[in-house]
Amino acid sequence: MAIEVQAWLLAHQDEVEVVSLPPYSPQLNPVERECPHLYRQVTHNHFFQTMERLMEAVLSFFQQMVVSPDLVRGVAGLAA
Repeated sequence: MAIEVQAWLLAHQDEVEVVSLPPYSPQLNPVERECPHLYRQVTHNHFFQTMERLMEAVLSFFQQMVVSPDLVRGVAGLAA
């Protein structure tokens, strides 16, 4: 952990509880399932000529997710 973070946590130890999670734990952090979905839907086997085009594609993906809560729940493995 960075020294600044450690210092902050020490100063706020009565307010914050640090819980260590395994490096990959989709059952504890469902958003981890969204990244593979982004990869499959947006970047897999696709070449973007510019960083701007890549960012446009990623932004479009997230905009679609915002208006599709059932899709988000499905990808994250959460009940509707």
